[in-house]
Amino acid sequence: MENIIKKAFKRFTTNLLRYFLTYVISFGIAILGLVALGILAGVGIGVYYATGQSNVVGTVLGGVGLLGLAAIIAYLGSWSTLATTFAMVKDDLKDATDAFRQSKPLVMPFLVYGLLSTLFVCGLFYTSILLFIPIILWSIWGAFAVFAFIEGKKGGLMPLWYSKAKVTGNFWKVFGYLVLLNLSILFLSYLFTAVGKNGGSGLSALLWFLAAPFGLSFSYELYKSLPEPTEVKKSTGWIVVSVIGWVFIVISAVAMMATLPKTLENMDRKAIMRDVQKEMLKNSSSGVANPYERQMLNSGSQF
Repeated sequence: MENIIKKAFKRFTTNLLRYFLTYVISFGIAILGLVALGILAGVGIGVYYATGQSNVVGTVLGGVGLLGLAAIIAYLGSWSTLATTFAMVKDDLKDATDAFRQSKPLVMPFLVYGLLSTLFVCGLFYTSILLFIPIILWSIWGAFAVFAFIEGKKGGLMPLWYSKAKVTGNFWKVFGYLVLLNLSILFLSYLFTAVGKNGGSGLSALLWFLAAPFGLSFSYELYKSLPEPTEVKKSTGWIVVSVIGWVFIVISAVAMMATLPKTLENMDRKAIMRDVQKEMLKNSSSGVANPYERQMLNSGSQF
């Protein structure tokens, strides 16, 4: 582990400035994206009023706007993730802008992978409500998926399968190292906050800011230290488990939608009854309650 820490620290100190500049550029690109979206929203509002405030046009523009917002957030988020990862792990970059240039062709494939992996994990999460083992396992097995993707292991969920194959046989080593890393960061944060008094929160914030690039460096060096897998297999069994999870998600959603109107009706009825009860209590306290109201209150009737 000492060798991994040394290599990680060297990578961290060498590429920290480039990582920071990439982070700043990502923030600037996000602002420009939001400005562009605001301009498009203004144009959409103008079209809406120019067409006589048509409900159809408003619905279409609203739907297109939401889809556009989701697409911009997803694209810029994926590009930022790839660029900051490139900035820390790629040794052949000229500068921070080169991280964006080299990562840009990978954004769309990374978006596809992100969508597929999200669907896969969401299905597993539902089946893990009572038993958290699948999520714990895949949080370790998939810890190096982004590195596998950057190194060319693309196509469907291949980065995830490759990461799992890389970890298999070294699971407890990877698990222990990652747990130790996170516990060390938590301990230092607590120590800075407890000992630093007035300046402790600032030191703790700085620690968390530096923890991301160092954690990235450490994870990458740990990834490189693992032997190459002899075989990479698609985890068909886990895909089946995820599909089963999605079946339960769909069934639960349909059942909830079916009972929602009745639930809302009951809530409205109870709200009305509570208002009636409050009025009866008010009349009773003022001495103007009729005999029926007094009998209901004295009997402790519940609505």
